[in-house]
Amino acid sequence: MKREINMKIKKFLILLCLLLLTGCSATYEVNIKNGKITENLKLIESDKSLFDKEQQSGSTIRELFDSELNDEDDFTTNTYDVKSINTNDTLGIEYNSIYNKEIGGLSGLNQCYKNFKVEVADGLVTIETGNNFECYDYYEFLDSVKVVIKTNHKVIDNNADEKNGNSYIWNITKDGNKNIKFSYKETANDNSQYIVISIIIILFVIIALLFLKKRKKSNEI
Repeated sequence: MKREINMKIKKFLILLCLLLLTGCSATYEVNIKNGKITENLKLIESDKSLFDKEQQSGSTIRELFDSELNDEDDFTTNTYDVKSINTNDTLGIEYNSIYNKEIGGLSGLNQCYKNFKVEVADGLVTIETGNNFECYDYYEFLDSVKVVIKTNHKVIDNNADEKNGNSYIWNITKDGNKNIKFSYKETANDNSQYIVISIIIILFVIIALLFLKKRKKSNEI
């Protein structure tokens, strides 16, 4: 299964990136929510002058994307929800995993890092990669890559370049290697107990106020 995912991503990146005169950008997002894991991959071309320009393959970028959208490959259609990205400024394609993934089967990290490991111990999940991001070696015209891990679990340690809410972001450029380290609690944050306590406190305050009000009326009589 891992090999099939990697081959599918490699096939598409080769189709897109190696045939373009300029580069494309990729955003790979892993969403970890309540123990469930999904993947999202966006490939974007933002140079409008290239949208309908014939490439070395004899096809335009728009035609390449349309071909990928109409691909009836069983693995793709049964594993990913594939959508078109088509605005005035960008043209691209987006893959969303349909089923929950195993944390060790994250295809984007497995594909781009030779050393990728996941450790689970004492209720803590740790994702760690090596320093060499190999996808720039594979795909010459890949301009930029952004890796995003989004989670509602408690994060214990990370080396992200930036944080936006519950999203941790690594900007991986061509001019240097970068590893990814990310540790989080295996069990998601559960606020239900605090909600119950808050409701009990509010009810207690209401009952106390009603009791005092009733007692005040009795004293007036």
